[in-house]
Amino acid sequence: MSVKLDGENIEVGESHSLKSLVNQVRDELEATERVLVGIKINGSFLNQSELESQLTSKIDGKEIELLTEYTGELRGSMVNQALSYLDDLEDWHEGIDYPMDGTILSEVEIRELEQVFEGLVWLSLALDNLATIREGNPVYNGRAFPKFMDESKMFLAEMEGALERSEENERLLTRLFFNDLPTWIEDYREVFRETRDYLGGPYDYN
Repeated sequence: MSVKLDGENIEVGESHSLKSLVNQVRDELEATERVLVGIKINGSFLNQSELESQLTSKIDGKEIELLTEYTGELRGSMVNQALSYLDDLEDWHEGIDYPMDGTILSEVEIRELEQVFEGLVWLSLALDNLATIREGNPVYNGRAFPKFMDESKMFLAEMEGALERSEENERLLTRLFFNDLPTWIEDYREVFRETRDYLGGPYDYN
């Protein structure tokens, strides 16, 4: 059995399950600026479903490598992903013609709208995760950050409800995706840019 943390051997008992090993390492990392981001078993990365299926298995006889990253690097990566997604989302929106009959589903497949909604949910979750790094109470377009997040979640809830009954809510979907979405793209972009500038440090977010 071999267990490494970022390439360095660590001593653990063979009676450990993968779950108890992960919990031990996470506990030890709490006082550091690093978080666990990946696990290899016998040279292969585990995806989420594989990890969940092996959590209770014993680690004896296996070669395990645990990989970490600095939280600053993860935050910078998250900000970059968000800004890149917003650019892609804006391009997608500009490539759609406004439906003359007022029904968006004559121009766009429902699955496309659902994917946009999923992307917006990810943006909201990313902001929740990044919120803890900001000191004070930053203001965006006249809204304090908690108010911005509340309004964002209300917008997502309205979008989710409209998508669940899309055939009955085509005009609402048209308003949400054509009239409201561009404003939210700009609002999200401003928040993520402000967060990127706040992070600063040695990381390249451009």
